[in-house]
Amino acid sequence: MKELEDKIKQIKQKEDSSNNPERFDYSRLLVDLFSGLIVGASLGYFIDKSLGTLPLTLFLFTILGTAGGFYNFYKHLKKFEINKK
Repeated sequence: MKELEDKIKQIKQKEDSSNNPERFDYSRLLVDLFSGLIVGASLGYFIDKSLGTLPLTLFLFTILGTAGGFYNFYKHLKKFEINKK
């Protein structure tokens, strides 16, 4: 009976560590970084396609989207540092 209780405790501890909110927050950093890049590139492509200026705004909006993604990345990292202190 004692062995069974110990196994149950171990399983519960593994579940608690897998539901770690910090892990979710760190994965969000990558989502923010790549979403800025993808949104910027997509927006630039569709503007270029409608204006016929390929690749002018594609390049511009890709750079702006990447910069926005890095800005969000930086903002979230600062928030995590403040919360850890």
